[in-house]
Amino acid sequence: MLRRAGFGGSLTYPTPINAAAPEAWLQTDPHPPSLTGVVNDDGGEPLKDEEAKKARRQREQENLKALRAAWLQRMTEGSFPLQEKLALFWHNHFATSSVKVTRSLYMARQYDLFYRHGLGKFGDLLKAVTRDTAMLLWLDGNRNTAKAPNENYAREVMELFTLGVGHYTEMDIKNAARAFTGWQVDKAGQSVFNKKIHDAGAKTLFAKSGPFDADGVIHLLLEHPQTARFITAKVLRHFYRENPEPALVEELAGLYRQSDYDMKALLGALFARKEFVQAAQERSLVKYPTQFLAETVRLTGIRLTADQISHWMNEMGQLLFTPPNVAGWPGGEVWLNSATLRSRFQFAQEAARLAKQGLLVQSLPPTAEAALAQWSQQLCLALSASSRAALLGYAQGAWSATKAQGLLALLLISPENQRL
Repeated sequence: MLRRAGFGGSLTYPTPINAAAPEAWLQTDPHPPSLTGVVNDDGGEPLKDEEAKKARRQREQENLKALRAAWLQRMTEGSFPLQEKLALFWHNHFATSSVKVTRSLYMARQYDLFYRHGLGKFGDLLKAVTRDTAMLLWLDGNRNTAKAPNENYAREVMELFTLGVGHYTEMDIKNAARAFTGWQVDKAGQSVFNKKIHDAGAKTLFAKSGPFDADGVIHLLLEHPQTARFITAKVLRHFYRENPEPALVEELAGLYRQSDYDMKALLGALFARKEFVQAAQERSLVKYPTQFLAETVRLTGIRLTADQISHWMNEMGQLLFTPPNVAGWPGGEVWLNSATLRSRFQFAQEAARLAKQGLLVQSLPPTAEAALAQWSQQLCLALSASSRAALLGYAQGAWSATKAQGLLALLLISPENQRL
């Protein structure tokens, strides 16, 4: 559970919940904090001066670095790691990029939305995302009017967010776009509904007719049995295994739909399955870069600057708040290629070097065997006999902080530590 529902163990930070009790991981933060406080926002007023525009762009880049650093800190030190993991899951699902949404305050608000709603009802989350300022700008909902419908959000909400390819028609998209009209971003940066530009006429979607608005379309999407299958399969690929068994997807999708799309119900059922335990023992998932980064920081307690965090996220291929496209990061075996593994090794070396300045000096285990056992336990690793022999072979000779630094780096890049 420490790996699958959180970000591993730590020699520095306490485990916030009973790691042996799956139901404990489903507790939600009663006082969800906001990331907006780390943003230095200038109000977003239009600028004419080129130097002022340049200064704003630079400030927004610094804001994004601060957001990534703050989120990583919450992953490594926070008391509700599953909520952070779900915020990351939904960030990838509703992939929105700061390349187009250039005001970082909106990206911070979207993170807050994912953190608050991520472990709740999918319908509530989908309604909030549909009205979210960042999403309105990202998929052009802000420009979707009765006179000039824009189909971007309507298409992606079906193709990527709820149903998947092949479960809707082009006419469904056109009529959904009409239903989503009316939502805009005002001068204060808030999403507002303007009925003057909303198409209130009759529309036909999924063989049903009526004067549907945004909530009406969402209701129809939630009624469609494919939505539960689509979301369940994606959740299982994130938490369970890359190719979940169709029968298990169908069973849990039925439960998910019956629970009114309650993520707690879905994950609670998944975590209780013997298949989940077996998949975790088999380490059937590839660690995505943010997981690798957070686990390493959590294990060692190293302190990285905001610049360093953004640098390593970018090098390893998962720069938060900047997904590659609306489909998000691909995941799976894609993460294990020569370029990404080289970046992981370089980060492991840097993390071990920084750990030597702190953890490895303050609490150096007495022997290489003791160090390997302690670190493996915190990383939830079951090393193969060959990996263990190779690591201890490296550590032969006089035991020191320098030798420990090398051993830690090699353990972090070991084959076993690339998987969950």
